[in-house]
Amino acid sequence: MSDEKQPNNSHIPPLVLRLARYLLMLILGGLAVNLILPQLGNLRYSLQVLQSMLWWAVGLAIAGQIGSYIAGGILLRIIVRMTGKSVPLVPATLIPMASGSIGLVAGGIVGVIAATYRWLRRYHIDGNGALLASWLPIQLENAMVIGLAIISLARLLATGTLTALQIIGFSLVLLTLLLTVAAVVWSVVRRDQTMALAQKVSGGWDRLLRRPHDEEATRNNVQQFLDTWKLLRGGGWRGPVWAKALDLGLDIVTLYFIFLGARFPVRLDVLLTGYGLPLLLGKVSFLPGGVGIVEATMTALYTGLGVPSPVTIIVVLIYRFLTFWIPTILGFLLVPYLNRLNGQNGNHKQIDG
Repeated sequence: MSDEKQPNNSHIPPLVLRLARYLLMLILGGLAVNLILPQLGNLRYSLQVLQSMLWWAVGLAIAGQIGSYIAGGILLRIIVRMTGKSVPLVPATLIPMASGSIGLVAGGIVGVIAATYRWLRRYHIDGNGALLASWLPIQLENAMVIGLAIISLARLLATGTLTALQIIGFSLVLLTLLLTVAAVVWSVVRRDQTMALAQKVSGGWDRLLRRPHDEEATRNNVQQFLDTWKLLRGGGWRGPVWAKALDLGLDIVTLYFIFLGARFPVRLDVLLTGYGLPLLLGKVSFLPGGVGIVEATMTALYTGLGVPSPVTIIVVLIYRFLTFWIPTILGFLLVPYLNRLNGQNGNHKQIDG
């Protein structure tokens, strides 16, 4: 994967790409501002909540989040072991963090998969194994977040918390991701049709970019994707699913302890209701890490569920600081370390940070 030719977007004017990106950010940023502005009047009271925090509970939240990172490393190790190879726990824990940071500035999910793939290849993991370990954690997380979002939506509908417009918006986002999951399942079951469709789509894309279509490369890439599913047969999916559930569960525990630290312990149903939908929106927002969208939506939902607004603001800000900003900053700092560490295990080209 590290040696494949990258798509040539030179035929698309850079100014058009930038304007399209800025337009999406403006629209979604406007949504975030619209959701969070009503909460700004409570900032003074939020500072009072911050001053009265139970910091031992915040410490437990930090421990929970560290445990979540380690669970992500265990997940990577389990997937790699399915291929008969191994990778140490420390780099297995650090690779997802660093590749996630790369994905924020270069290619989104594609950048995450590419970075993870390259680093794993330097540990002599074969192509199918590295590819599986690169994208399977993302798909497992998407599936579990969709499940939590369905729970959130059902609870909000039952309590009448959502407006008609919010119900339509959340339902469309949920439907989009469900269709994506269904498309992945269909592609595995209908292998011949998937191959034909991939050739048609990639050929059309190449014609749009006015470049020759490499039919053999497309066939190899699709075949490699389909072959990775063979590793999940015979019950091989159980370990990855449990590891990802632990990862996500510890993230939820992190949020609970922050609420506890703010002296407002919430019930489990309230905790889960305000958790799933914001993460779902963050994944489809086109903004790096769902910045603004996750915070605004989570704040609005918990406030609508009866959590005092000053408490919600502080809890959400601390949660995002622990789960997004800290790992993002650390991820960028880890790129040179991982390049240097992996350089001792192979001769592959390094990733620039």
